[in-house]
Amino acid sequence: MGWFISCGFVLVLLYSVSVWYQYRCRRQIDLPAIGYEGLWSSYWTAFRCVRHAKSLFNEGYLRVNKNGLFKIPLWDRWFVVAAGDKYLSDIKAASDTVLSMMDGAMELLKGEYTLGPQFISNQYHLAIFRTMLSKDLNTLLPELLDEVFHATLELFPEQGHEWNLVCVHDALRALSVRVSSRILVGLPLCRNKEYHRTNVQFAHSVMFGASLISFFPRPLQSIVGKLYHRFSTTRHRNNILKHVSKAIEDRRLELEQLEPNESKPNELISWLLDLAPPGLERETASIAFRILLTNFSANHATSGALISAVYCLAAEPRYIKELRDEIESILGSGIEYDTWNLKAIDRCEKLDSFLKESIRLHGVGAFSVLRKALTHFRFSDGTVLPPGTIISACGTNIHLDEDNYPDAHTFDGLRFYKLRQQEPSATRKHTLASGDDHFLAFGIGKSMCPGRFFASMVMKCNFINLILNYDFDLEEGTGEPVDEWLGPISLPSSKAKILVRRRVPA
Repeated sequence: MGWFISCGFVLVLLYSVSVWYQYRCRRQIDLPAIGYEGLWSSYWTAFRCVRHAKSLFNEGYLRVNKNGLFKIPLWDRWFVVAAGDKYLSDIKAASDTVLSMMDGAMELLKGEYTLGPQFISNQYHLAIFRTMLSKDLNTLLPELLDEVFHATLELFPEQGHEWNLVCVHDALRALSVRVSSRILVGLPLCRNKEYHRTNVQFAHSVMFGASLISFFPRPLQSIVGKLYHRFSTTRHRNNILKHVSKAIEDRRLELEQLEPNESKPNELISWLLDLAPPGLERETASIAFRILLTNFSANHATSGALISAVYCLAAEPRYIKELRDEIESILGSGIEYDTWNLKAIDRCEKLDSFLKESIRLHGVGAFSVLRKALTHFRFSDGTVLPPGTIISACGTNIHLDEDNYPDAHTFDGLRFYKLRQQEPSATRKHTLASGDDHFLAFGIGKSMCPGRFFASMVMKCNFINLILNYDFDLEEGTGEPVDEWLGPISLPSSKAKILVRRRVPA
């Protein structure tokens, strides 16, 4: 019993010393604070941030008059938030060696432990988003459309033309993930439910692990993180290996036997085998985990945006006919592989606007444009942030600011379509995959999301097919589904039910 009490005392002492050390590090950032700043009281604000991050960020945004810097306490650090074009321009102008997007993301995800040190030190798989998934999307379109057609029929079974009250969240998420997976891993793996379950469980594990590790003071995080990596991350690596090891070995053999004049398969496993450096990274287990990481990067935002767009369509069914008319005038009334191409899809400007407006209102959490300072960073007003500081922009607040968007809290599905009509010379500025200081869904500057064009294509193809074949509405007396907030992250409602029916012929 005495030994147990002694161990408990040592652990409490170690935790308290770690908290005190962390507090001293925190005080290096001299900015207006939202909530409490004390050694222990700041943890109350960090606790509030779990449930009320949106209101805390809004409080900071208004306190600095939409133009300044403030800080919010998280469990293990102060989180610096920038508001105003001047500060966003400073962030945008900084090089990756000063403010790093990837280091910022890995810090918040605790990537060294939830993903593994091997995958932090070498991120060669990200080149796939910059090149293979961006350079010629038209070559990927036929397979993508084939999966859109088959997956929709399976996930939205024929139910006649009567209205059905349905929770569409899981079906839409599965639809988006399956269509992306058709391009990433191909048939038959993209239709394997266990494979999808492994990907979903891994995504949950990363988010849970990051939250758990962040709960501890930084001096203790390496201990907790290594334990988490050993017992959780390793398990997911083994699970994905069971599903993809044969496909990897088959593809490796196929590539070795390929004649010089033969073209290589156009899918993720081939790309990874092409890009992987010699040694450990070329082993089957490493390739398998890269597949898991690529799915994690590609699917979360795309599926969330599709769900939000369908919720908006159910809340505003008056847009269905207008969108349907545009689609049918350009693409026809069904999936036609010879007439559907990216150029034609991009001509559906009202559809593009509707998706972008849905993302503006629902698709960005409290923060965006995440960065980590690798050296001392000086803003143009003279404010200096020490190395290791995590900084972001106020995503939701900027998107809902009346100075940036008139009637910003009101959904206007044609908002960006009208802007394109008003500014024909700057039409690309208002497209879904573009971004500026007032639309931050894909980031800004040189560090914009490299996979945004692929994500845009997946969203549009899924959404077009749903509009052509289904009607959506809300049950009488209900309002648009309310977003769920997990800390500073905004997610579409996972439990909302909407009315769905097979399209009634005109």
